[in-house]
Amino acid sequence: MVDSRSIIIVGAGPLMSSSLAHRLAAQGWKIALLSRSQDKLDALAKALKDKHPDVTILTHAVDAGDANALLHALSEAKAELCSVDVLCYNAARVGK
Repeated sequence: MVDSRSIIIVGAGPLMSSSLAHRLAAQGWKIALLSRSQDKLDALAKALKDKHPDVTILTHAVDAGDANALLHALSEAKAELCSVDVLCYNAARVGK
């Protein structure tokens, strides 16, 4: 691994967050993915691990609209990663 930095991605999804996660995983970053759907998180984590088996990938299902739950998930992710270099907040309400 080239790098040992870490990132938490809030609102991890199939587009921008996925691209960012794949890019950083290729550089050896430790990654925590947070999103509402555990199934979608599991699929993204599997795709990352399939390409980058030695990279640490963590997942936490949480609704970013629930401030207390989000703070708890962020604290857990930080503890698991030991430190956090970057926080990417990419949560959005999509739809009408």
